[in-house]
Amino acid sequence: MITQVEIAGLEAPKPNRGIWTLKLKEKEGNRHLDMFLSEKEAFVITKGTTKNNNFPDLLAFVEELTADVNMRFNRIVINNIVNGYYQACMEFSLENTNYEYDILATEAIAYAISQEADIFINEAFLQEEPKQENIQNDNVQQLSDIGLERALQEAIRTENYERASALRDEIKRRKQ
Repeated sequence: MITQVEIAGLEAPKPNRGIWTLKLKEKEGNRHLDMFLSEKEAFVITKGTTKNNNFPDLLAFVEELTADVNMRFNRIVINNIVNGYYQACMEFSLENTNYEYDILATEAIAYAISQEADIFINEAFLQEEPKQENIQNDNVQQLSDIGLERALQEAIRTENYERASALRDEIKRRKQ
């Protein structure tokens, strides 16, 4: 199941931290997801929201392409987590044919913003808040798959790279 979300905010990093936080909130509900971004990802999303003429190259290319060939972005769906990064499927139409393209969620969000497309997310990412599962638990084997991914995001955000490494190893082990 998927639900539509909107961007509720983009928080700058705290001093001496390079991690930005993109807040996605359900359009019709109270659940949310905080995505952690690098400065470069935050820049791309910010450029998408400001409609500035200085888009990064990829956004400029997409904008030109959509105008030249009458391509229309229908929506993006954030539907997966791979190696600690959210993934999305961009759905678009070209000459009355629908297409799908898998891409990093942060890039898809920037495209969606620049093209005014809807953003959806797999509800599984919204159902559990990190507080419901002790993601600080030292025994990574006891965490659920979603708990592992959230703990990994938190470890990266707090620059606890030893823990992030252990969490990535557990994620890889479970995927084998």
